[in-house]
Amino acid sequence: MKIILYLARSDPGIFKPHMTDFFIRSYDPIFTRTVKLTILTLLADDTNIDRILREFKFYTSQPDDDFVAATITAIGTISANLPSIVERCLLQLMQLLSSKREAVVAASVVVIKKLLQLPRPVSDEDDDEDDVDSREGQLQDAVIQITRLFDEVTHAPARASIVWIVGEYVDNVKAYAPDILRRLAQSFKDEENIVKIQILNLASKLVLSDPEPTTLIAQYIVNLAKYDQSFDVRDKSRMLRPLLFKNEKTPRLAALAKRLLLTKKPSPPSTSEAQASEKVDQNGQILSMDSLSFVVGYRLNAYLDLPAFAEEATANDLRQPVGVPVVDPTAQYGEEYGEEESFWGEEEYDEEYDEEYGEDDFYGEEYDEEYDEEYDEEYDEEYDEEYGEEDFYGEEGEEYDEEYDEEYEEEY
Repeated sequence: MKIILYLARSDPGIFKPHMTDFFIRSYDPIFTRTVKLTILTLLADDTNIDRILREFKFYTSQPDDDFVAATITAIGTISANLPSIVERCLLQLMQLLSSKREAVVAASVVVIKKLLQLPRPVSDEDDDEDDVDSREGQLQDAVIQITRLFDEVTHAPARASIVWIVGEYVDNVKAYAPDILRRLAQSFKDEENIVKIQILNLASKLVLSDPEPTTLIAQYIVNLAKYDQSFDVRDKSRMLRPLLFKNEKTPRLAALAKRLLLTKKPSPPSTSEAQASEKVDQNGQILSMDSLSFVVGYRLNAYLDLPAFAEEATANDLRQPVGVPVVDPTAQYGEEYGEEESFWGEEEYDEEYDEEYGEDDFYGEEYDEEYDEEYDEEYDEEYDEEYGEEDFYGEEGEEYDEEYDEEYEEEY
């Protein structure tokens, strides 16, 4: 499977006719399931995406939470490769947010956050205003539904994704965004570092967009972060303080706060395994495809690099196993026919046929004369008896030609 995955990265069209062979069976181990999911993400295109999404939807109903999370991640990878299906994938993931399994909800939130970071497809001139409004309405509904899950989700990356969504689309949840920040301030000290960073980002965006109800809460959060155990959290708070709150020492930074914190950011590049082009070891060197190191993903102690092709052909003796004598395949025929060098010897082999046929060569003159005389007599006598002529097409063949002409004309 690893080798197929490697080849599919280079040319997925080879395996597209056999796409159904990579559908996951109930008896597949987790390693095989993960590799098959990655292969399916590589084979997905506009012609087969409907069938793959239906298959993935069935996988999300399986009891294995790790496998379901991997399937949700694969849906996000396909959406990143095919922007035309982002909306369909968002709707499918939004349905999973109502699941009672926290691992499924957490994985869905993380993937939705990544999909929202993708650049939106440019709308065509033919698109109606109703279609554009419908897309905006779906986005707003998604943001509101995700923010309501914050108290139920305990998975740190999922909580961080929810806070990021609130800060990125604060205009859609402006009515209760200050209350979300207040509740986050209460649990700030117990959150993971990844969540704390996103809470600081949310506080900075709310201070700049709606300062009246959020300034005091943001000051409290920044003061807590100033003495946090994590270096990243402390550095983040000390960077935001001169930007958010008036400071006589840094007036120019405060004036540029909106341009620094509320600017549009480019979409992050995809770093999924499915888009890796080569199988490399921990040092970045390409591993040979037919080696055990390629399967396990790192260089083993006995691994040898595959040498480059030689410019000149090597001797055949180098392919002979060590300790095995070199055997000439023609030697056994030389002993049988009286010649050591070649199967077709020149002296003894010819003498055997000379004694039988009486000539130096197999087709000697004497042999040819005897054979010609015997063959001519017998052959001519047979046709003379049948057709009454000396030769099959002889000069006196008029009688035969007349009989043949009459018989042929009647049948034809």
